[in-house]
Amino acid sequence: MTVVVSCLVAAGVFAIWALRDSDGDGEVTAAGAGHDGHDGHGGEQVLEGCDPVAYHNTMMMFDPFAADGLLDLGCPWPYDATIAVAGGQENPEITAEFVPRRYAEIFDLISAEQYGMCAVASLPDETVNGFVFGFRVALNEAGCADGVSTFDVVLREYATKAWRDAAAGVAAADVIEAGAGRVVVLGRWVVAVIGAHEATVDAFAEQLVPLGGVSMGR
Repeated sequence: MTVVVSCLVAAGVFAIWALRDSDGDGEVTAAGAGHDGHDGHGGEQVLEGCDPVAYHNTMMMFDPFAADGLLDLGCPWPYDATIAVAGGQENPEITAEFVPRRYAEIFDLISAEQYGMCAVASLPDETVNGFVFGFRVALNEAGCADGVSTFDVVLREYATKAWRDAAAGVAAADVIEAGAGRVVVLGRWVVAVIGAHEATVDAFAEQLVPLGGVSMGR
């Protein structure tokens, strides 16, 4: 029963992703026709290929699938004037390549391992600048029929390698202090796997390393 519930949840998430990806492609292509991709509402700056109208329309209900849709359109992160790109501190010991990754990779992993997915929520970053967007995925390794998660995967994406590396240091210090988690740097992300059961946390974190992730503090 646990496996069935996990699969149904995963299937539902991917169905939503597929629909949004399909719908997003049509909407952004139409909205972007005839637009040079440089000036957004209120004089904001956006990357070439990123349609500002679609960006502003999706941010109210932004999720990992919308982020992947932007990446598929050549917009790895929706840059505007509110995102700090100056500052931070690169860490030469963090060798993870600074490249955009698709959030679907994480959900593919969740589905393959048959984790129960209890919730997906967007979240702010209150401690480090250079933050683009972030998401918390609440999971239960035994399924989520009762809606209670046992560990969280927190993904935060950053505008520059310097800010990503700085955020990784902060996140690693936080989980070490809490004594319940792992931090892995992967692409533009700082991924914190947080939970009381060390074996479960380690198992998830270690699966990010073959993808190019660099584990912090281990």
